[in-house]
Amino acid sequence: MYRHVYSPNARRQLTTLYGYIAEASGPERARGYLQRIDDFCGLLATFPRLGRNRSDVMPGLRVAVFERRVTIAYRHDVDRLTVIDILYRGRNVEAYWRQPPPKRSPQFRSRPPPPAPRILWRSRHRSGCVPPMTTTSANSPPANTSPADRRVAFACLAGAMVLVGTTVIASRVIAGGGFGGGGASGGMGPFTATALRFALAFPVFLLLMRWQGVRLPRPAPRDLAVLVVQAGAGSVGYTTLLISGLARTSAADAGVVIGTLPVVTAMIAVLVLGERPGRRLLVAIALAAAGMMAVAGGGADGRGAGDGGTSSLAGNLLVLGAVVCEGVFILLNKRLRTPIAPLALSTVMTGLGFIAAGLPALILERPWAAVPETAALLGVAWYALVPTVIGFVLWYAGAARVSGAEAAPFTALAPVSAVALAALVLGEAVSLPQILGVACVLAALAVLQLPKLQLPKLQLPNWASWRRR
Repeated sequence: MYRHVYSPNARRQLTTLYGYIAEASGPERARGYLQRIDDFCGLLATFPRLGRNRSDVMPGLRVAVFERRVTIAYRHDVDRLTVIDILYRGRNVEAYWRQPPPKRSPQFRSRPPPPAPRILWRSRHRSGCVPPMTTTSANSPPANTSPADRRVAFACLAGAMVLVGTTVIASRVIAGGGFGGGGASGGMGPFTATALRFALAFPVFLLLMRWQGVRLPRPAPRDLAVLVVQAGAGSVGYTTLLISGLARTSAADAGVVIGTLPVVTAMIAVLVLGERPGRRLLVAIALAAAGMMAVAGGGADGRGAGDGGTSSLAGNLLVLGAVVCEGVFILLNKRLRTPIAPLALSTVMTGLGFIAAGLPALILERPWAAVPETAALLGVAWYALVPTVIGFVLWYAGAARVSGAEAAPFTALAPVSAVALAALVLGEAVSLPQILGVACVLAALAVLQLPKLQLPKLQLPNWASWRRR
């Protein structure tokens, strides 16, 4: 459940808090609350200057951030209040009590509460350290976010997703696709381009870590093995397959395919991890498959990959393989026993990706013997510095000011921007099947993000008492 590093004491107290909330409001709300707390803690670990002096209010719970401390206050009822303080000290998170807990009340002798954290008994009038609770959604934005901050956040999120869409255009240029619908020539090898991308991005991430005061993690051997597999799948596999696929297919088709990432990730979780699919997931899978079929069916209209950019089934399958690699990367992140902050994880992935891509590039592609065009070099520089680094900063700067539910719909801008930029920058002709494919993918993303329908409970008559009459 947690994505960041906590000390054993902090994990015990958060687990006990989860038990309190789950008993009172259900496990779904408890998971939402702890995810919000985890987001606040990760915000401090990654961008402490952005996360300073923020707060969020949920039913019965308040999370406040001041400097490098997260204060969590949960009200059980009128007179029971639990207060936890979480501090960031280097890599670990320490949790401690604001005050020593008093002795246990006699009313808990029959059913004692969990051992940690104990209940802080305070009356309503003495709990001045915690502001009054208000009834809002678990996914509500921070309470002190002004409309101007929200507009800035939305602009950052939109800009980050548009930059993600530009990776398709950059990969097409790296593969040798010329501007204005030019053919594929003078491109760069996929492993060479991937290694050069990470070589440019790695020192920038190191400077960001030094500026934010974040240290490189020291994972255990098992977590290190997971990180190596993540780097091979998500960092190297995604980039190399995307560049290889765009040497054979159009950027517009690739933009439609990369939009299926949330659906493909959910499918991998169902097939590999054994998770039970819900109705919304099945509908989203059907819509994403329809979008893929629309793109694949549009490849028979005579637009070829080398002569102007037609779609090829092999190229689309390679791009789909890149999406599968990214889905594996996302799911492997949940297998880390000690979660790593986003900035540190991106830095580690960049360094490991450079090693994993550099060895095949030296053996298979011999980059010293190839002379790529200037456009391919500029495409690698754009990919490394703009979407990889600036896109990361924009996304987390926007996510710090709004809730996760408000940030999620912006992921739909990635396929739309990729298709639009393919027409504007590369001069590709966007066909009706590609438009239908984008529509199906957007519908699939919308279905995944729809809230569950809450049906009203019907008050049925008591037929047993009716028969007794």
